[in-house]
Amino acid sequence: MTIQGEEVVEEVLSTEEEVEEPEENDVEGEGDDEGDEEEEEDEQEVADPIDSLKEMCSAKASSVRYKNQYEECASRVSGDPKSEESCKEEFLDFVENVDKCVAGFIFSRLK
Repeated sequence: MTIQGEEVVEEVLSTEEEVEEPEENDVEGEGDDEGDEEEEEDEQEVADPIDSLKEMCSAKASSVRYKNQYEECASRVSGDPKSEESCKEEFLDFVENVDKCVAGFIFSRLK
């Protein structure tokens, strides 16, 4: 049985960033500025795998329930400016649920 999230996790964890070794002739402050600009353009920003895992876990049914509770609370509180209620508990429940889901995927891959 394959879970949709496992495919995302394996894809994210299997990608590795190739690190370029600096050339011995490169010294900071020397060389042409055009070459430096081209190198910066060629570099790709590395996506943090935890972000995609959090997105996947927050879309699960168990997390959606907590998210809806938080959003209901937030709309209730924002609609009443005199309200002393905070939605801290609902928010923490949602975050805790997502974190448990992410941790399950990450720790299942450790040896």
